[in-house]
Amino acid sequence: MEVGPESQDSDGELVARYLRGDGSAFDALVLRHRLAVYRVAYRLLGSHEEADDVSQEAFLERTAPYPASGATPAFAPGSRAS
Repeated sequence: MEVGPESQDSDGELVARYLRGDGSAFDALVLRHRLAVYRVAYRLLGSHEEADDVSQEAFLERTAPYPASGATPAFAPGSRAS
C-alpha cells in the first residue's frame, strides 16, 4: 500500500483506513492536501507564518472528532465534514 500523495487510494479509502487505526493513511491525506490548504490560507491571510498555523489547525480539526463519532471527514480545501 502506498501512503504518499501519489497513493492510488481515494481520499475516502484513506479516511476509512485512518478510521480503522492506520495513521499512515492520515499522513498520506496531509501530504496530498497540505499545499492546497496552505495556499488558500496564505491568500486569505497574507502571512506565511499565519498560513502555516491555520493549515496545521485545519488538519488537526479533521482528526479529533471522527474516530469517536463515526462521521467521515472531507479533505478537499473548503470542504466541510459530514
